Amino acid sequence: MANNRMYLKCKGCGEKFCFAKYYPSTKWYIRQDDNKEFNEWLDKHTYCGMEHIEDNFELEYEQGS
Repeated sequence: MANNRMYLKCKGCGEKFCFAKYYPSTKWYIRQDDNKEFNEWLDKHTYCGMEHIEDNFELEYEQGS
């Protein structure tokens, strides 16, 4: 089980997309399996309640045990 996860968070609605996990033995694991899902998420949230797309997303980290 991953100790930590890295998300891209939409500032407009708060929905998150998990794209990386941290495993103590192998360090960061970045999802590379299917970019289609990520691209669809970005398309959906590009103008999600925001006027300017330059500052619509932020990184969020989940701290685990």
